[in-house]
Amino acid sequence: MILFMMAMVVKSYRNYHLATRIGYIVLLGMEVVSTITSGFILAYGYIKQEKIKKLGKFILIMAIIITLCGMLNPKFMSMGLNIMGLTERLVIYSLQIMIFVLSIYYIKCDK
Repeated sequence: MILFMMAMVVKSYRNYHLATRIGYIVLLGMEVVSTITSGFILAYGYIKQEKIKKLGKFILIMAIIITLCGMLNPKFMSMGLNIMGLTERLVIYSLQIMIFVLSIYYIKCDK
């Protein structure tokens, strides 16, 4: 993910206006930090609670999938493979599944 972020920053510095470059870097940094760390922090908190260890393990698995697929993007780009869309979809769909499961848990099970 860090390599992908660095590659996108270099690309933005070559092609875009200064305001766009700064905004892009700020937003990209916030997205990386908030998405990845929140998954691991949620997993840690749920694993520490007695009743919902399974939910914590599920979230941990999803956070690992999100991180690994995000890290594979620049690797696949450097290898010239045309499957970056697949790995990006794995990141997005993993995040959506994680949020869906959390929503279902808090709607149905947390009473």
